[in-house]
Amino acid sequence: MYALSSNPIDPGAIAGLGIGVMIIGLVIYLALLALMIWIGYLITRTAVKNGVILALRETGQQLPPRGYAPPAPPQTWQQ
Repeated sequence: MYALSSNPIDPGAIAGLGIGVMIIGLVIYLALLALMIWIGYLITRTAVKNGVILALRETGQQLPPRGYAPPAPPQTWQQ
């Protein structure tokens, strides 16, 4: 019993530390998970884009236009 009563660290002073550390750890874990998913998405998107371009070149088809093109006006357009 003497060893327990001579503890220089007060357990009440660090009682709430466990919850804070768990919350910070959870936030870091979720941030790393989101980063891994985002990087995987970027790699997959690039691979699919390059694969489509390669397949179109091999078949001799036209590459789709890049960038944003405004929509064409309706055929019944009168000025």
